[in-house]
Amino acid sequence: MAVRFTDGFDLYTTPTDMDDTRQWFVENSSGNLSIATTAGKYGGGALALASGSADTVFNTFASGLSSGNTICASFMLKTSAATKPTNGVYFFGIGSATANHSRVSSDSDVFPTLGISIDGRLNLALAGSIGAEAYVDINVCDGLWHHVEIAVKTDNSTGISRLVVDGVESLQSITSGDTLTLGANSDARDRVICGTNTAQQTTFYIDDLLIYDDVSSGIAGDLTYTSNFPLGEVRIETIQPNGVGTNSDWTPTSGDNYTNVDENVADDDTTIVATGTATDLDTYAFSNLSGTPSSVYGVMIGSVGKASPGATTGIKHYTLSSAATDESAAITLVGAYQFNQTFVGQDPNTTAAWTASGINAAEFGIEKQ
Repeated sequence: MAVRFTDGFDLYTTPTDMDDTRQWFVENSSGNLSIATTAGKYGGGALALASGSADTVFNTFASGLSSGNTICASFMLKTSAATKPTNGVYFFGIGSATANHSRVSSDSDVFPTLGISIDGRLNLALAGSIGAEAYVDINVCDGLWHHVEIAVKTDNSTGISRLVVDGVESLQSITSGDTLTLGANSDARDRVICGTNTAQQTTFYIDDLLIYDDVSSGIAGDLTYTSNFPLGEVRIETIQPNGVGTNSDWTPTSGDNYTNVDENVADDDTTIVATGTATDLDTYAFSNLSGTPSSVYGVMIGSVGKASPGATTGIKHYTLSSAATDESAAITLVGAYQFNQTFVGQDPNTTAAWTASGINAAEFGIEKQ
């Protein structure tokens, strides 16, 4: 699969919005999760984890892991103040989760887990021991943004983990660690999960999350652990439809096609585009990037869609760049709304890495199968 998931946290106002997009499942009964709408690394939104009893968000975009697979996460992290935890706290898990998805603070629940120690250093723990297996000697509790990268090879006994903070890697591998077995919860090792803890003493902010693995997708320019880890700092910029594209075969609820698919959070049946005809295309112009990056890893196309009740149908994500096109693998829709993302690693017009000008000129959309 290679690139599995990205989120810049730019379109949300509340954690409920995260749930409504179908990208995340949210458990926020104590109200310790929030969206800081202008506190992100680049001025957009960020997920805020306040000090308090365990609330969590998780998704299933790490699903399908097998023993021997490596799953990677890249994200930005900041604390709201230069305050260190009163006890070691674990706030981020990858590739695994609890049966009830309710905690990230116990050694029987979520592994591998990333935490912050009482001296402000990030640490990584593997299954079977809450004690930190690896530290990077950088104090991240300083109110500044830090770039964090994790790679975990899943295996019952020879799991390998890597932790990189601001480009510094103090741990290369743990060759005798259990990164896979979760006992009674071993059937739930498929999630990315973030959670709060009463001991953290300050708010943690997470931004620009990217999840990828070591399984080649065959997509040109895709990211894999073997070829790309560590990536270095990555910005996720979210752009939305803002104009009618070249193709408008799907039927909108009203008005122009793009006005029915441009909301920050999907409004489900209120405004949609729909078709029952195979090969129908809908493409949209998008807002421009806010700047000119020196390099671009790729474009991730996201959509929320469903089939008619009781039915299934297929779509593909579609890219139009000049006269060149790209289609994703087929996506199966069921009778309830679901979120899907697919990665486009190269500009189909140049068969080379995307540029800002190429993205700004391209159209993206959907094709009925």
